[in-house]
Amino acid sequence: MLKPPAVNSARIPVQISSYMNYHRQARTHIALIDDLYSVVALDATSSVLHWMVVDISAQELASSVSNGITKASYLPFAPSKPATCSPFALFLFSQPSSLDMIPTFCDDLCNQRKNFR
Repeated sequence: MLKPPAVNSARIPVQISSYMNYHRQARTHIALIDDLYSVVALDATSSVLHWMVVDISAQELASSVSNGITKASYLPFAPSKPATCSPFALFLFSQPSSLDMIPTFCDDLCNQRKNFR
């Protein structure tokens, strides 16, 4: 992916009977209008931070419009060695309060993003 993925709360209708064999069961989460969310994308083997957006409101998440605060600009996913597979993880977290105070990460691959924990 060369561009950041679109993240929303819309459910994809299941029309294929073998869907359950390959994918997890969809889960329902009730969000309050005041809830805030964070999206984090990581390389699962090296813990490199590829993307972080915080303070996404529940309304923005429901409408696919993200006006959250970007703390780490998007770095395209690519395996460390060509022709190898590398697992990448995309997380959606519910925030207890605003995370605006988190410092912004560098734009390129730097030690700060390589050692994300």
